[in-house]
Amino acid sequence: MLDDQAFRFLMVALQKGFVTESQASEACRISDEEEGSKPVSFVLMDLGYITPEGFDEVISEIMGPVSESEPEIPTQPDVDEEELTRIIEDGEQLAGEGKYTLAFQKFDRALAEQPEHEEARWMRAQARVDKRKYEEALEDYTALLGTTQKTSEAYNRRGVVLAKLGRVEEAIADQKASIEADDTNHKAYFDLATSHHARKELEEAIAAYDAAIRLKPDYVEAFNNRGIAQVMSRDLEGAQESWKQALEIDGKRRTIQLNMMSLMGQVKKKLK
Repeated sequence: MLDDQAFRFLMVALQKGFVTESQASEACRISDEEEGSKPVSFVLMDLGYITPEGFDEVISEIMGPVSESEPEIPTQPDVDEEELTRIIEDGEQLAGEGKYTLAFQKFDRALAEQPEHEEARWMRAQARVDKRKYEEALEDYTALLGTTQKTSEAYNRRGVVLAKLGRVEEAIADQKASIEADDTNHKAYFDLATSHHARKELEEAIAAYDAAIRLKPDYVEAFNNRGIAQVMSRDLEGAQESWKQALEIDGKRRTIQLNMMSLMGQVKKKLK
């Protein structure tokens, strides 16, 4: 027999057309056979009848905003460290499965218990980025800058979020702050390069790609992007060398192969 929450899940999933009646019946049968050890909603996921996105949408409709549907969270009794760790691990697993609404509830619960818990905030920030909740991710990374020892990482990740919000000038400032905090952070140089690249500041972009490559000589993405910036700068020989080096590291990169073919086509036209 379905409990109230499972029944509501099925009704919303059916109304939204995420599952058919026959699929819902099969999931109920399997759940009953397992004596309710696996909720119907998860059975539907396991069978592939509902996507992670559909699951997330149904849960959102049932529960509404977390602040309204989970009023008991901040008033629950304090949890010990072991329980807190389990909550965060559950959140990480749910996010990895694409069940973001449930994941956010776990991370929110952990941060309600310990507002300065870094691991929970890092995970929630990344989940918010994954769901394109950039303004909310920005809040988390800004909070982390007040508590974390990983200053370079926090500045760079906030810079990436700012770039996604179109605030590229601020992104560049954060990425430079990241490098100032740790000048061995190759990812910060790469992300700084992409910000300059987006603004067509090609000289600055190429210089930052160069720095990323010096720190990480097998950085395929940096070689590829540098090649694109060099083509935009009309340095075809430099681009050819960048892509050649990238393919020496990973010869299966189809995008780079196509870039090389396109470049060779341009070179042949110049020779005619």
